Amino acid sequence: MKYKCPCCGYYTFENKPVKTHHDGSFDICSICFWEDDPLQLEKPIYEGGANRVSLVQAQKSFNNFGACRQDMIPHVRKPTENEYLIKYFYEELIMSLVTMSLPAKEQKYMIGIGYAGDEILEDFSNFYNDRKQFYLDNNVFDDRQIRIWMSLIDFLISMTVMLRIFIGILNN
Repeated sequence: MKYKCPCCGYYTFENKPVKTHHDGSFDICSICFWEDDPLQLEKPIYEGGANRVSLVQAQKSFNNFGACRQDMIPHVRKPTENEYLIKYFYEELIMSLVTMSLPAKEQKYMIGIGYAGDEILEDFSNFYNDRKQFYLDNNVFDDRQIRIWMSLIDFLISMTVMLRIFIGILNN
């Protein structure tokens, strides 16, 4: 089983990213060259650590030129045909975050959501629980906005499951 890279959103990590300083996996993503650093996962705007740039900066860099930092371009690779993001959700998330009145450091904060079979539901759940705590800790959104986000994500999860069931029925 592979785990999602928090920078590019593709499932490239062999070990599950963890949030404790003592037992981080420190895997390196072969797509964006982000090193799993538990401190930077816990504090996405922290600059330093294993990657020298914050997770937020790395996500912006990946969106701009396909690597967590420009000097890492020689070490990255393109995703294979079996590695992809859920494009609709990814684009909606970016647009929503960019257009809301966020603090300057949080504008264009991007999270990619990957797909790895049945693990997708767990991934969405972890995604919005982690983001909720981050937004509350940093006073980015109020509780009402977070409830709206969570409702939207629940709806997208339901639609994804229904689509997968429908495709399964068509294939039989």
